Amino acid sequence: NGVLDLPGIVVLAKRGGKVYHKSFGKDCIPLDAQFRIFSMTKVLTSCVVLMLRERGVLNLEDPVSEYIPSFDRSWDVIKPGQDEQVEYRSFLTGQTSQLNYSRTPAEQPILIKHLLAECSGIGYDQWTDIQLWDGTPFGVQYGVVNQLRRAAGCGGFSSNCIIGQPCTLGEFCDGIAAAGVLAEQPGRFSYGQGALVAGRVVEVAFARLTGRCERFSAIMEELLFGPLGMESAGFYLQDGDPRANKIPTLYGAVLRDPTDKLAGCEVRPYKDCVAGVPVPNSVPSDQSSGPRSCDSGDTGVCMTVGDYGKFYEFLLREGVSEAGERLLARESVGMLTHGSMD
Repeated sequence: NGVLDLPGIVVLAKRGGKVYHKSFGKDCIPLDAQFRIFSMTKVLTSCVVLMLRERGVLNLEDPVSEYIPSFDRSWDVIKPGQDEQVEYRSFLTGQTSQLNYSRTPAEQPILIKHLLAECSGIGYDQWTDIQLWDGTPFGVQYGVVNQLRRAAGCGGFSSNCIIGQPCTLGEFCDGIAAAGVLAEQPGRFSYGQGALVAGRVVEVAFARLTGRCERFSAIMEELLFGPLGMESAGFYLQDGDPRANKIPTLYGAVLRDPTDKLAGCEVRPYKDCVAGVPVPNSVPSDQSSGPRSCDSGDTGVCMTVGDYGKFYEFLLREGVSEAGERLLARESVGMLTHGSMD
């Protein structure tokens, strides 16, 4: 620990009957720390979508509009251009920019498979923030799209409030549709919130299957977390939940010299990384405080490393739980692990 210049990590490795499970770093993180797993939530959501596919209540080729009626509309794809302009404030720096853009019609509807394959067009705003900061040419369209969604209602994702939206999952998805804009053509790579929308599809499909209207978090518990014994897994932690005290401090990195990007970075608590940026940032606290109402299938789950490991053991057993129950067909496991939803 004395020579490892990291706040803290937990390592879990298994081979046969041998298990290596240790923590390292300055913060002496316990093995049962309740980690925010952020985008590692996406594969869990995809797994449950495939479970419902096997039950015959959805098809990956289905348009999302068959489950979310507000998606049954024409969509515009935003691209760099000079036809329109919107004011955009960076969550990284707090600085305001004028983003110029044009529109072109979407060439096809958004399908369920697009949500799982990160090609729905519902991308994160951070790609534009990075471009404005260091010039990496991700495209201004991501910032434009999210700014237009914020103006239209609840559907605007912001990297300074990842899971703290004050609305339900259904309301958030309707907000995405209200703006009617995408960052890429459906079918083209656009890393972002496809899995969040997939969570709403799961809620609707599950209700059709069972006759019960449940939150996405409850469905995940019933179909995945419970059967795999992932006892620590959850979305939001309510007041008084002992797991909240086990969430590690969130860290980030800042340039040692803002004028020299090759000078390296310094690791600091996340709240210190954004100190002085005039944009409220609730990322470190959204898991256990605030609204806790929008179950995010793309970045919302927290759990211990040991419990996340149970999911991968489940995949290595080709869809069979430790108790011997088949929860997912081998074909579906192959789709999850080989990057194809066709």
